[in-house]
Amino acid sequence: DRDKLVTLLAGGQAPDIIFSVINNWPAFAVKNVFLPLDDYIQRDQFDIQDFYTQILKPYQYDGKKFGQGKLHGLPKEIAVRSMYYNADIFKEVGVKEPDPKEPWTWEVFLDACLKAVKREGDRTVRYGYVQETWWGPWMIWAWSAGGEVVDDPWNPTRATFDNPGVVDGLTFWTDFVVKHKVAPTLAVMQQQGRAEMFAGGLAATYNNGRWMVPLFRKSKFTWDVMPMPRRKERAQLLTGSIFGLWTGSKQRDEAWKVLAHVSSREAQILMTELGLLQPSRRSVHESDVFLKSSPPRNNQVYVDEVQYARILPLHPKYPEMQKAVDDEVALVLSGAKSVADAVKEMNAKVNALLKES
Repeated sequence: DRDKLVTLLAGGQAPDIIFSVINNWPAFAVKNVFLPLDDYIQRDQFDIQDFYTQILKPYQYDGKKFGQGKLHGLPKEIAVRSMYYNADIFKEVGVKEPDPKEPWTWEVFLDACLKAVKREGDRTVRYGYVQETWWGPWMIWAWSAGGEVVDDPWNPTRATFDNPGVVDGLTFWTDFVVKHKVAPTLAVMQQQGRAEMFAGGLAATYNNGRWMVPLFRKSKFTWDVMPMPRRKERAQLLTGSIFGLWTGSKQRDEAWKVLAHVSSREAQILMTELGLLQPSRRSVHESDVFLKSSPPRNNQVYVDEVQYARILPLHPKYPEMQKAVDDEVALVLSGAKSVADAVKEMNAKVNALLKES
């Protein structure tokens, strides 16, 4: 709970071990909230090399730029997004089941969604695609089209939302709702729930992370995962979270022992067995503990997608940036604004936030 942690920090009463998701962490980093762990790692020969470098780099900070300098936390997971699909619906409408090693093109994915839609008069009773509509998921489409929203995600100084790749990706993604009507509106999703729609068999595909698996295992249909569709290149969103030590802790050595334990291979195995976790440790992620935990059958998709994962801007003002971007996207999805006008406003708002810092 970010707000609760901020309150505890302000009162000097934070817990010895603290938590943050990836894009909230820069605001804590610039205020020296998280203690660097390098000395503890070296002293105890902690097996940091078992963690994916992609998920360690965002939590490095040298006081000027993210992605370099000392490490300030141990990542609980490495979170990328698969495309969940309902195999029974695909079979019903004559869509060939996807190859987990070969991503569909955007056009093939759209065609499958169009075939999967079921309407009764003016009412849509089954959708082709349910979307998560915050900034991160649609950026996978923008990156795949060759776009980027800032000049340097590790040290952003200028917004580039009007990049042709971003416009292409955002247009294609919003057209699922606005033009093709194969994805539900924001109002429908708020009423029925995004993941719940897929779990209930009301949509053929849904894009989210591994943590949805326990819910979908309760579903009565056959489902699996496939890589994200591609245009110019394969792309993937990298998120995750860390446990770290509060710099104000008076029990640092004891807290480190707990932190090292909850970040150990044994602890990650326990969390992985629950079905929620995409482990940040290679030895767990690439083992049968993860790969044979089914459904889904195609767990190798998660391992393969890691190499294509990219970050949203690491910046102390990220929460404000996301709200500004999400507000504009909501207007596009509702049909109240064009993508061209929305990206201009995104540029203006994000550039204003970058200048404040």
